[in-house]
Amino acid sequence: KLWIAFAARVAGSVVVDDGARRAVVERATSLLPAGVVKAEGRFVAGETVDVRSADGRVFARGMVSVDALDLARIAGLHTRDLPDGLVHEVVHRDDLVLLPE
Repeated sequence: KLWIAFAARVAGSVVVDDGARRAVVERATSLLPAGVVKAEGRFVAGETVDVRSADGRVFARGMVSVDALDLARIAGLHTRDLPDGLVHEVVHRDDLVLLPE
């Protein structure tokens, strides 16, 4: 997974709320749409994005499972409220690397 953190080109960023940041950092969970505040930049599924806290600090980097336009539509939605056909994880924990803060 080190290639995600240090070798992949970063295509954009995903800003998350504090609850999502804590879940990712403390419990090593996947990043779910419910914790997403907004998407920044233009990216497509499979590209690498920075994961930022609400104060702008990058705390993780990962391979996103959804493009920026779809993410903007589902940001803040709980899994049960997602439209059919969209993935449930924005960044799966297996594709997510925590960075030193």
